[in-house]
Amino acid sequence: MEKNGFSRIPTLNTKFSIGAYIAVKGKQENSGDQIDIMRISSYLFSSDIFFTDKKRKYEICELELDKKYKTEVYSGTEADLKKFIEVLNNL
Repeated sequence: MEKNGFSRIPTLNTKFSIGAYIAVKGKQENSGDQIDIMRISSYLFSSDIFFTDKKRKYEICELELDKKYKTEVYSGTEADLKKFIEVLNNL
């Protein structure tokens, strides 16, 4: 823990990375945000494909958690849905 912090514990790394990001950006949090963060921290690292809302996708990508855990992250935007359909068509 002293040398690597939470980087070897994906759930804590994700939770505290997003929490710190929100704090640094001075954003207001609500109970829904905490639920989102818990869901992301529980499943992002173990998923190949992850769906979330536009705001959370931006935060995940800004922190490069998608690259760290090799997860494709999509939101409900039209562009993301088209990309996902393309992925499905290529299977």
